[in-house]
Amino acid sequence: MATARALTIPEIALEIVEGVYAMPVSERRPVLASLALVSRVFHNRAMRLLWADLPSVEPLFQLLSNCVSILDTGGGALRRAYSLTLNALPPDNEIARFRELAGWVRVLDLQGQGMSWEWPYDRSCGGITMDPPSLWYLATRAGVPLLPSLTKLTLPVTPPYHMEAMLFLSPSVHDLALSFPEWSAGALTKYIGMLFKGIFAQDPRLNHLRVRSECYMHHDPEDEMFLPWSPQVEHDDDMVPGVAFRERHSLDFSEALAAVAMLQDLTTFSMLTMNTGVAGRNLVAALSALPRLRECAFGVDIAPDVLPTIPPGFADLRVLAVSNVVLGTELRLFNSPLLQALTIYHPESTITDSYCGTLEVAAERFPHLRRLVWKWSPKNVVPPAAHILAATIQPLSVFEGLQDLCIDFGERPVYDNDIALLAGAVPRLLHLRLKFDMDTQKQGPSAQSLLAVAQRCPSLHTLRLVGLFITEADEANVATFPYVGNRLRYLDVADLRCMGESNAARITDLLFPFLDVEACRRRAAAAASRPSTGCWLEVLDRIGTYHAARE
Repeated sequence: MATARALTIPEIALEIVEGVYAMPVSERRPVLASLALVSRVFHNRAMRLLWADLPSVEPLFQLLSNCVSILDTGGGALRRAYSLTLNALPPDNEIARFRELAGWVRVLDLQGQGMSWEWPYDRSCGGITMDPPSLWYLATRAGVPLLPSLTKLTLPVTPPYHMEAMLFLSPSVHDLALSFPEWSAGALTKYIGMLFKGIFAQDPRLNHLRVRSECYMHHDPEDEMFLPWSPQVEHDDDMVPGVAFRERHSLDFSEALAAVAMLQDLTTFSMLTMNTGVAGRNLVAALSALPRLRECAFGVDIAPDVLPTIPPGFADLRVLAVSNVVLGTELRLFNSPLLQALTIYHPESTITDSYCGTLEVAAERFPHLRRLVWKWSPKNVVPPAAHILAATIQPLSVFEGLQDLCIDFGERPVYDNDIALLAGAVPRLLHLRLKFDMDTQKQGPSAQSLLAVAQRCPSLHTLRLVGLFITEADEANVATFPYVGNRLRYLDVADLRCMGESNAARITDLLFPFLDVEACRRRAAAAASRPSTGCWLEVLDRIGTYHAARE
């Protein structure tokens, strides 16, 4: 009873709240929140102090019914930058509050469900309707520029494309992703050129531009499931537009996108996942002339007789990803001797003999390459030779500075002598990743492959294989395996096939005694899409006991 009377004295309640406020920030905020909930005596004072020093703008955005903000750490360095996702337009009674908070937003993703970020097109009356409200409506109600601090924008666009660009949201946008839905080639109208010209004229200072299709769920090239768009074989003329029809609209799209020549500050361009258009002559010419372009990713669909007529460019390019590479001649478009990272995607129509030619052109054009990602077509058009690497991998020895190599052989098998040849061709590798067929082949890489890599690539740091056999011969001769002592840190085998984990662990430990077992285990456990991880995880457990015993 005495305590209750004491709390009615304002000075005592204030002293308690201020005493809590003197605690460290991480401790005082939960206590102040509890005080605000436990009694009306503390509520006003505690709430005032809680709002006095907000650790982020997150609570403010939570006041809006249709906004979700995510703190953007900017690669580890904490910044006062926030990512905003809108699921619907703010109602009229919240627009003023939205306008006050919009100055905090740096990253905006407009791909929320149910949003209309252009005037909806009413084909029945041949005009533009105003219901539901669009971004134009929000901009005019809230004031322009709507987001004065915005730097990164994801903007979905739909037909018709004759509306003015919506980048008057902010004059500070420098990273733009234009996201198109899964429209057929016929849905691309002549107004697409007005869209691109309007956007680029509105903000010529853009330095990152990505054009992509919303039908691709895996936009990240590092994604295991990532595949770029490439021309597909027609299966049914009644269901799919004809080839000539599709190519004409793809060309129209590329011709319109050639307006990118207006962006003289552009450093990054990407159009790998756009399902309706790939680079034509004028787009390639426009990109090749940009003075600051350093990273580029797109598909090439230019007639073989036209390719030699295009002068090579891209002199300062450092990173290149190119899809629809058939014979390797597509790489001659890039006069980029300083290129550091190259990713090549082949379409399904590629024949086996063309892979060697592609690598020869790459070795000729990019002698200082440090990273190569080489993805072959998923299927064989022509059955491969018994050992496919023996016929294709020789030009790799030209890349003296190559440190990071990833080859995806699709549905083709790989054998011990293939991997031995590969390791001998690129002995300075730091990272090696190989993907090949392990489902149907009866033979494949064995412990002899690990031995060849351990002996011939002494600087290797990371090794990832889609599969490995520990054969009966390997297990019978485990005592003959030498101690190599390769300083490999990360080894990942998606599908390890062996008779017993003990021999597999002994062989691996002899070749790679410095593995970071915990990191290897985490990577293996995180790969949910892999065919089998149980055997490899048990091998890692045994290797961990070996390390503990040596310590």
